[in-house]
Amino acid sequence: MKSKIKKIYIQLTDGSIFCNKFLARDSFLKLAVDTKCHKLWRSLFDIKENLKINEKHFVFFNKKFLK
Repeated sequence: MKSKIKKIYIQLTDGSIFCNKFLARDSFLKLAVDTKCHKLWRSLFDIKENLKINEKHFVFFNKKFLK
C-alpha cells in the first residue's frame, strides 16, 4: 500500500510561509526549513502513531524562536 503524501504549511509572524510534504506514516515530520532549526522543528512536531494531522495545518511562530 502506498503512503499518502500530505502537505504542511507553516507561517511565521513575519509573513513568510514554508511548505513541506511528508509521508503520513512517518514517525515525525521532517520539515524542509533552515537546517539550523531542523532539530527544533522535529521536536516540536513529534507525532504519536495515534495522532492524525489534517491535510493543511497552520502553525504560527515568532522567527526569533527559530534561532
